[in-house]
Amino acid sequence: MPVLNIPLAKAYHKAFMSLKEALGLGEPISLSLLAAQRDVLVIGDEESAPETWLPELTAATNQAVDGLEAMRMREGEALLADITQRLATLESLIATVAERVPQVVSDTAAKLRERVSQLLAGSPLDEARIAQEVALMADRCDVTEELVRFRSHLQQMSSTLRADEPVGRKLDFLLQELNREVNTIGSKANDAELATQVIALKAELEKIREQVQNIE
Repeated sequence: MPVLNIPLAKAYHKAFMSLKEALGLGEPISLSLLAAQRDVLVIGDEESAPETWLPELTAATNQAVDGLEAMRMREGEALLADITQRLATLESLIATVAERVPQVVSDTAAKLRERVSQLLAGSPLDEARIAQEVALMADRCDVTEELVRFRSHLQQMSSTLRADEPVGRKLDFLLQELNREVNTIGSKANDAELATQVIALKAELEKIREQVQNIE
């Protein structure tokens, strides 16, 4: 009849927990892993009735399940806190982008006027034509729709994180959409300062993506 060595099982569990923390692993320590270790479960010399070992086995199983659930809750709370903080960073970065875009249009218009003046070498400017070119340029640089969609996706991310159901795939999809908007902003707004913000946005999104891989 199998005999359960509870102290030894606890010792193995403690050792595995230390190893997991040292390696930065997120996998739970399963009951099957502990039971597979040497001398945790042994065959006794004498037959023992189930009532002598079943309560200990049941208690150990319940303790392991409770411990696993508690560990999952702690990991979940840590993931939620980290991703929530990074979403706040994304909100701050995209706000900076939104503030910069009008200045990009203004600066580009000024450069256009200066360039045309140089080409005309003192001849009068066609203000109507300049205004038309500026309008076309502003339209090409307009990222209003991308900014609106980006902020909408951020709100969806925040609400999805608090849903009482598996959300890993939905979060992964939203991250793809966020990346799509950032790429479009970067391609439309030809500006060094905006390029820096775009890089920062993509870096934060990549960090969130790495965390989302640990969510069911």
